[in-house]
Amino acid sequence: MAEIRRLPDEVVARIAAGEVVVRAANALKELIENSLDAGSRSIIIKCERGGLDLIRVEDDGSGIRKECLPIVCERFTTSKLTTFDDLRNMRTFGFRGEALSALSQVSKVSIKTKTKDEICAFEASYIEGQLVGTVKPSSGLNGTLIIATELFYNWPARLNGFKNIAEENSRIADAITRFAVLRPDVSFSFCRGDDRKNFRTKGDGDRRAVIAALLGSHLTKDMLEFTLNDSALNFSLECALTRPTSAATSTAVNAKKLRGKTFFLFINNRIVLCNALRHAVDSVFAAHAVISPFTYMSIQIDVTCIDVNVHPTKESVIFLNEDLIIECIKEKLNMLVKDSLNISPALSSASQPSCKTSSSKSNLSVASSQSNALKNSPLAQRPQETVRTDHKERTLEQFMSPKSRSFAVELIKEEVQPTMVKELEELLIKEFQSLDREIKTSFSPEFIHFFKKTVFVGAIDCERILMQNGPDLFIADFYRLLWQFFYEMAVFGFGNHGRFDLQAYNLRVEDILATLPLSANKTFHTEEAFSRLTQNKDWLLQYFGIGFVIGEGEKLMLTVLPSMVHGFCPQLEYLPLFLNELLAIGLSQEGFTVRKISVALANFFVLRSKYCIGTSPSQLHPTELLPTWRELIQHVLLPKMREHLLPPRTWVDDSGEEKIFTPFVQLTSTSQLYKVFERC
Repeated sequence: MAEIRRLPDEVVARIAAGEVVVRAANALKELIENSLDAGSRSIIIKCERGGLDLIRVEDDGSGIRKECLPIVCERFTTSKLTTFDDLRNMRTFGFRGEALSALSQVSKVSIKTKTKDEICAFEASYIEGQLVGTVKPSSGLNGTLIIATELFYNWPARLNGFKNIAEENSRIADAITRFAVLRPDVSFSFCRGDDRKNFRTKGDGDRRAVIAALLGSHLTKDMLEFTLNDSALNFSLECALTRPTSAATSTAVNAKKLRGKTFFLFINNRIVLCNALRHAVDSVFAAHAVISPFTYMSIQIDVTCIDVNVHPTKESVIFLNEDLIIECIKEKLNMLVKDSLNISPALSSASQPSCKTSSSKSNLSVASSQSNALKNSPLAQRPQETVRTDHKERTLEQFMSPKSRSFAVELIKEEVQPTMVKELEELLIKEFQSLDREIKTSFSPEFIHFFKKTVFVGAIDCERILMQNGPDLFIADFYRLLWQFFYEMAVFGFGNHGRFDLQAYNLRVEDILATLPLSANKTFHTEEAFSRLTQNKDWLLQYFGIGFVIGEGEKLMLTVLPSMVHGFCPQLEYLPLFLNELLAIGLSQEGFTVRKISVALANFFVLRSKYCIGTSPSQLHPTELLPTWRELIQHVLLPKMREHLLPPRTWVDDSGEEKIFTPFVQLTSTSQLYKVFERC
């Protein structure tokens, strides 16, 4: 066996330099970042033969002090940090102390610099990280001039790999363009030396002008811009994109458009790659069959939530809650694209379908038992005569067979107008903000990571399901998971719930309550309880999508229920208990609160095994029109839960050697099964 030896320092330095300076564009990027860290307002760049012969960067920044010049090109020399803990609060581009060292290892470097406090400039030359000669006084302006010549002169294999000089020039121009778009307040001047494709930006802070000058005015003629701030996830976003247009039908033209797409992404002002975000953006455009030739995104994340020390080139970063941040950005972008295309949400494939009849006559036949609580007869109006009016409204006709609809009694309609007292509205919004913050600051990222990696295996019933995570098989308390999900949806959807339109069914509250089970507490059925429900009906509709009107005979009618998840209808057997719970909340000491109503909605929407009949999720849900409860769990609820559920930290038990996620109980694992079968 060959002897293990310690590599010489010069070999180690050369290997490390090859990781930092992969090509001329990487070297230029490092130099521009140093200039920006120095507070430069003007950066002048010149490259010859794709940067292989010359890279020249001059700035008007703070400069380098004379006493620092002897070691400026040595490895791990930096002014950006002193201890490892400084990485937790890193706000500058550079910090590794490898850029100039790596550049001097693979090229011949000279530096001329002057600080505002010194009477003259100083210059020095470097080869392989070491000062050549001495530091000499020189004439020069405030700032720094760095010249690198003969890139990879001592690395023939790397040098011979660059055959296409035009490609290297394009990479350099792309890097400068990205910095110019990111920092429109800084003037960038670029001269290629071997052609006429030079440019200069004004540095006046006008980002649109920079994009128009460097990428084409056609990208800024109809540009959309938006910002996004999320204090819970500790990030903000600034985005600008060319208004999306429909994808061309011609394959050739469409392919040409796709090749011309430009996506600029910056995280904490760093040029980074994030394939997950890029794919999320592309999926939004693909969902609407549109193309945007230019997208700019600048994300600012709390420095304590991001790790920039991932790769020597600093093109990759790791940050907390990546999936949640990307999902938040995706939802905002999706809304913007919809609005920009003037797509009515009611006609959008992503919105919840609704159907409202122009003249509705309905009746609810109530029996003494829940099994025949909703009996209807055939629909009198033809489907082609229904008119779509509100994207938030859905009718239960979608979930009922044609044989289960009838019309008998004229419904007296009442327009619901918000008449809420301002003080009450402020209290509700304040409570919502508090609950929203409570959920978003107390969830477990570890549980989210675990849950997203689980795979649905099967279901015991609609409250207990089998899920696999890696080699482990778990039985999951789906009732508990689903209840938490709907509670959070009730809170997050405050003031923005979809709606089931029930006006066609003439649902009198007292008739529904008459079907309560004998064991239910009916002490809340008082005039005061009904009066409080009536008094609060305006804001119940506005903020929770629960609608009541005063109908014929001064009877309270249920006209609207919220829709939490597209494609999912709650088990209507629980509707009497839900209304009973609302009456109880109204009579409680605190009265109607956001938390209590969210709890009531979660109780209403969660699936219960006792209401499932065979494969149908409810005896009131015809199987021929709706998915089975297993299909609802696997294809409707679980995908949404993986996207939006924020499991509380209390669900994670880390007291033992391994973390336990309490709604999951491990049954077995492939390793354990292997041991069993191995003995057989």
